[in-house]
Amino acid sequence: MWRRTRSAPPTRKGPRRACWNFWSMRITFATLLACLVILALGNFALPAPSPQPTAKPTTKAAALSKAQQQKLAELKASAPADEYFGKMKLSFLGINNTFRDQAIRAGDHTTNPSVTGPLGWAEDALRAWQKKYSKDPQLARSYYLAFLADRKIWLADFQQRATTYLVALRQKFPTTFFGKQAKADLQKGMTMNFYAPAMPCDTSAPVLNTPAPLPTDDVKNNIKVNAIPVPCYTIAPSPIPLPGISATPIPEVSPTPAPASLTPTPISPTNTPASPTPTPSASASATPT
Repeated sequence: MWRRTRSAPPTRKGPRRACWNFWSMRITFATLLACLVILALGNFALPAPSPQPTAKPTTKAAALSKAQQQKLAELKASAPADEYFGKMKLSFLGINNTFRDQAIRAGDHTTNPSVTGPLGWAEDALRAWQKKYSKDPQLARSYYLAFLADRKIWLADFQQRATTYLVALRQKFPTTFFGKQAKADLQKGMTMNFYAPAMPCDTSAPVLNTPAPLPTDDVKNNIKVNAIPVPCYTIAPSPIPLPGISATPIPEVSPTPAPASLTPTPISPTNTPASPTPTPSASASATPT
């Protein structure tokens, strides 16, 4: 039985086959080189496509709460820490430190100028600060520190300023810690202690320095006054001339005129006989000497 088989295609032999293989290899190599060049130009020369911006969903900002609004208003009304006030150019930190230091130095009470002087400069800076930033929440702390320092100075003007700070705390900053503390202090009652001005012991004598009007009790704010008396002083009497004694004028001394010419008087020599000199004797004297 015969099996029919498919015959293989005729193979190319000789020079034609070698030429065909050579051109096919060149075509393949050129194709690969062109692909590489296209890829290189596409990576470096062509710009990368920019991503299209996506539209963000529009959302409304959340409304601030009352506490946040109050905090923001306080920050806008506050004084910067690097701003200086008054003649001594004190920051609000320097003002508070001065009040603390002088309150410690004052002890129980004092009138020492070395304590009252720095307090006066600090209060001058505090007034300048309050004038420019009247709604600064840090003023409450400084007011209370000024009250603690001034109440230890037993002078009438310092005691009046101490009560002024306390009343201002209760009125301007009632919701703060220091405002509540001032309200509690006024409810308990406050006494202004100061030394009364010295008066002459002789009531009929004129007063050397007219004292300023003294503060009085403030019933509305529950403030009392305690003026501490001081010893009187005696005015030194002025010199009074005694009666019957008149001052004798001192006579003037007129200079004596000098003579016109001074002629020296010659001294004439005198011949005075010389006394004889005793001569010792040869024999001894009978009377012992």
